[in-house]
Amino acid sequence: HPLMHARPVWFRAAIWVEVLVQAPFYAVAIYAFVRQRSWVRVPAIVYATVLLTIMPIVLAEQYFGPHASRRPLLVTAVYGAYVLMPVLLLVRVWSVDVFASTPLAKRKA
Repeated sequence: HPLMHARPVWFRAAIWVEVLVQAPFYAVAIYAFVRQRSWVRVPAIVYATVLLTIMPIVLAEQYFGPHASRRPLLVTAVYGAYVLMPVLLLVRVWSVDVFASTPLAKRKA
């Protein structure tokens, strides 16, 4: 798609944020959720808000910018998960006690 080929500076910076910050967070988050570690709450909130801050910029460029996609429905389908997942993550970690209502947490208590 045009934005990937044009690779403006801001987009390259966003890619580096994904490689250096977001990708390592995935491994940490998987560990924390599998092991039910409540310390994941703050990093999850930071991750989700960063992604929800970047995505409107990316989507605006994809829909309306000089490198707009000729296939906006495909853009929505591909990038929609990058909006939906952080929202779901924020809902999941909204409570201070992230794992209080899970079956494993009840067995540990």
